[in-house]
Amino acid sequence: MATCAMDIVCACGQKGLMCVCVCVCVVQVKGDGGITYLRNKFGSIHSLPSGWDTTSNATLLGQRLPRTRAWLDRAGAAASGIHGYLLTAAQVDLNSDALLAAAAQAAADAAGARAVPVTLRAGLRATGGAAPSSGTGPAVATPTPAPAKLRTWQGVVRTGVVALVSSDKPAVGPALAETLAWDAERIHAAQNAFQQLVVVTAALLLVQQTRARAGRPALPPADAAAARKRLMVVLSDPSMSLTGLVSELYRLATSDATTPAADAVAEEAALGTAFRALMNPSSAAFTSISNALAAALSLHLLLGSAAVAADAGGSAGAVAAVLGRVGAATMADDVASLAQKLATLCAVSENVFGPVYASLDPLTSQSSSQEPQQSQ
Repeated sequence: MATCAMDIVCACGQKGLMCVCVCVCVVQVKGDGGITYLRNKFGSIHSLPSGWDTTSNATLLGQRLPRTRAWLDRAGAAASGIHGYLLTAAQVDLNSDALLAAAAQAAADAAGARAVPVTLRAGLRATGGAAPSSGTGPAVATPTPAPAKLRTWQGVVRTGVVALVSSDKPAVGPALAETLAWDAERIHAAQNAFQQLVVVTAALLLVQQTRARAGRPALPPADAAAARKRLMVVLSDPSMSLTGLVSELYRLATSDATTPAADAVAEEAALGTAFRALMNPSSAAFTSISNALAAALSLHLLLGSAAVAADAGGSAGAVAAVLGRVGAATMADDVASLAQKLATLCAVSENVFGPVYASLDPLTSQSSSQEPQQSQ
């Protein structure tokens, strides 16, 4: 049975979606030589012919990498839905030339032209990051993918990664794309982080709804931000239980009220029942929360965090709009932090496996007339 977001609550973060026990050798290589090394290593593992990364052979790659093809096909099929959702929820067109240009300019203004990362790591450990604090050892560039439209192979890859992370089913397992195998541990951690965001968002939404039903004022922004921080700490505590979390929510919901003890017990029990119902993956509320958080991540990955920070093309407003749909405005920084980790993963994957993704891109077979009208 797949582990859902509630398992983070019940298991206090100690029981993950899956146990991934893989012993790997971490190899640190630099520049174009690093990409060549990793491609050669990958080609050897999957019996790909020499030159597979310089010639397009979708049939061969699809046969040798069936899980990657299936993952890309799913992501490509979902592209229209993502496009429509963001047009409706945030009035943003992710296939717009003008939006892409604004995002690219913001990225250039923030950090200059991005090059291939100077350091790549093969294996299941962290990629990129800052220079070691001790000052001993080389600086490691944090790779950042360039802004991309939704209907490109880069868009398919990035929204495909978001789909894995935001799924209520384990992302890491026998069906994981071959090109993502070296990132299994990172994807696993990102999925747990995403589910923690879902739990906190649902908790804060329930608190505000409970206060409204009781005729109490909503938590002001500063108090809501403090509550978010508190809940993130609570969820990270190995000794935390679902009962303890519900008690925290009840305290937040009744912080300015005096309730008789007998009534408080009943009200807290009712709050617990409501929270469990809210966290049911089949519930409409759970789906809405998950979709909104995933859409915000997609905006970051496609446009770039620099664009969102600068509100290039209205991107920050778009992120705020989708998060606001589920009362998750206070989660913006947490979403941005997770997006940055996924952006690093995507940048390395695109640099190494770009030829695979371009060859297997499910959107290339579609006529350009099928592409949604671009707004200028």
